[in-house]
Amino acid sequence: MAPEMDGMQPTASIRAQQAISGRHIPIIALTAHAMAGDRTRFLDGGMDAYIAKPIRSRELFDTIADVVSRRNNRNGRQNHVALA
Repeated sequence: MAPEMDGMQPTASIRAQQAISGRHIPIIALTAHAMAGDRTRFLDGGMDAYIAKPIRSRELFDTIADVVSRRNNRNGRQNHVALA
């Protein structure tokens, strides 16, 4: 990500490209923004999940598994997620 961009700008750009291609790239916000309303702002901005810093490994792994699981369910795929 370029230093002059925050996470919302590249997410908007990626989502605009995906509107044309029909593909979906999972995006998880990893941010120090943990104020009331931040989670909603990031999710409304097109991100699939949100984790506030400090990042705990179990929360990160669970979030990745959840995002992949939701994506597989949308595509009619079986869920095969293993994180150690």
